[in-house]
Amino acid sequence: MNVALDLGVYEFRTLRREHKRLTAHRFRPVYIVIADNSQNQQTLDQLHIPSALCDNGLVVLGEPAVRVSRLFRQPYHEMLPAGRIDRNDPLTRQLLSTLIDNLLPRPESADDICCLRLPQSGTRIRQSAALRGEDAADAKFLTHLVSLRGYTPRTLSSGMAVVLAELVSTSFTGVGLDIGTTGTDAVLCFQGRELAASTTPFGSEWIDQRLARACQEFTWAPSGQQCLDVPAITSWKQEFSGDLTNPRSTREHVLAELYQELTESVLRCLARDLVINTAGGHLTSPVELVYAGGPTRMNGFDDILREQLQRTPLPFAIQSIRSANSPYTVCRGCLIHGELEAGQRTHRDVA
Repeated sequence: MNVALDLGVYEFRTLRREHKRLTAHRFRPVYIVIADNSQNQQTLDQLHIPSALCDNGLVVLGEPAVRVSRLFRQPYHEMLPAGRIDRNDPLTRQLLSTLIDNLLPRPESADDICCLRLPQSGTRIRQSAALRGEDAADAKFLTHLVSLRGYTPRTLSSGMAVVLAELVSTSFTGVGLDIGTTGTDAVLCFQGRELAASTTPFGSEWIDQRLARACQEFTWAPSGQQCLDVPAITSWKQEFSGDLTNPRSTREHVLAELYQELTESVLRCLARDLVINTAGGHLTSPVELVYAGGPTRMNGFDDILREQLQRTPLPFAIQSIRSANSPYTVCRGCLIHGELEAGQRTHRDVA
C-alpha cells in the first residue's frame, strides 16, 4: 500500500488507496503547552480536548491548540515556522515524529512507497550556504521519520504534483503552479518530463506580513514588545468573502495590490528560469496552466493571474488557466507518482 504525504507549513495531509477507495487525513502542525494543574486539566476535559503530559506541562496538538490559544490568551507554536524546524525547540522534533507516525498507516510490505512533498523554506532563494544546509538537514530528518515508519521515501515538488494530478488529459504537458504558505512552486512539463522549475519565496505569509505592516496592525508580545499582529490579518483573510477585482476598503485595496505583486513576481521568475534552462522550445502548441494552494482560493485570483500572464512574456503560449480546486491536489499528485514508481519497480523485477 503506497501513501502520499503532503507536509505543508499550514497543514499536513495524507492520501492512500484502500480497496479502490481513497482515504484522506489532515492535521494542523501546531501545538501549545499550558501549565499542568488541576484547573487546566478540568477545563480541557470539559471541552473534550485531549492533551499529553510533558516536562513543561500539558501539550495540546493540532486545531484544538488554536482553540486553547484563544481561551488562555497564550500563543501556540508552529512546528514548521517559515518552513523550517526550529533547532532550539527539541519538543517540536519529538512531536513531528509522533505526528508523522500517527498519520502514516503501517506499510503492508517492505516495498511500499511514501511519496512526500517537503515543506518550502520561504528564504530558499538567495539564501546563504548555511541556510541551504539547514534545508538539507530538515529534509533528511523528515524523510528519516518516514523511513522509520517502514516506507521507502520519495520526494516530489508541489508544482510537479499539480501536473500529475491535473494534467492527465494533456499527457502531463503544461504548467503546474502551487502557491503555499511560505513560497510558490511552478513547473513546466512536456509529456511528464520536467523542462523547467521555479521556486519563489512568495506565499500567504508574505502577503499577511506586508498587509499587517501596511494596515498598522500591531499587538503586544508577552515580553511587552510591540509586534505585527499577523494572526489577526490571517483570520481576517480567512473570513474575507469579497472579490480581489472589486476592493471596497483600504485594506481590500492593499490586499489586491499584494496579490498583483505576488503573481507578477512569480511569473517573472518563471519566465527567467525558462530562459536560463532554454525550455519551452518543445511546446509548439499552447498549453494549460493549473494552479493550486490556499491563497489561490480567493475570489478574483483567476482574473489577476490572467491579467499578469498577458503582461509577462513567456517563451510559449498559455491556452487556458484553471483552478485545481482541491486541498488534496498535491497529495493526489504524490500518490500518482508513488504508484507509477511502484509499477516501474514491479516491471523491472519481472524483467
